[in-house]
Amino acid sequence: LIIFSISTSWAAPLTLHSGDIIFQTSNSKQSYAIMWASKTLYSHVGIIEVDKDKTYVIEAISTVSRTPLEKWKARGRFGRYVIYRYDNLSEEQQLAIIKAAKDLLGRHYDIFFTSKNNDIYCSELVELAFQKIGINVGKIQKVKNLDVDNFIVRKLIRSRWRKHPICLGINNFDECWKKILDDDVITPKGLVNDSHIKMIYSNY
Repeated sequence: LIIFSISTSWAAPLTLHSGDIIFQTSNSKQSYAIMWASKTLYSHVGIIEVDKDKTYVIEAISTVSRTPLEKWKARGRFGRYVIYRYDNLSEEQQLAIIKAAKDLLGRHYDIFFTSKNNDIYCSELVELAFQKIGINVGKIQKVKNLDVDNFIVRKLIRSRWRKHPICLGINNFDECWKKILDDDVITPKGLVNDSHIKMIYSNY
């Protein structure tokens, strides 16, 4: 797939590779909470798969799915997206990342953003696929180190906490909140902050 940059008229066309990481601003209800907590415009992320003359995004939405790239781009806010590439991936590594991601197809989306269950959220999918081939991508953080002590984030968590896997058996929100704050999470920004990945395209 060839993409032409809109930022400069002289820029060379871009060839996408399997294993490239693509971000967008989602139109989902939880998008604002994700952006607020992590201080970035990127609230959704997936892995690009180039399959002959077709290009897909492997992503965690309602389930881990394989979505045609054009459909994926159209779903984002204003059609904006940005693509990053991990340094010096071999073709073998690219294919292995895609296989690892596709092995997770059908897994349910994790609305709790935790590793303490079998469900998967979008940036966790990227982390797990790279981890499977021995690459630790992104920065895992404690929830308490994000900007979560605000109305937008707390409102989202209050609507879900009773079913949170680390709060089962707890009947008090404040007690559950303390446990959530100490949980690990990887955000789209946590992926972007990895020094081994570089932006190769953006229309933001």
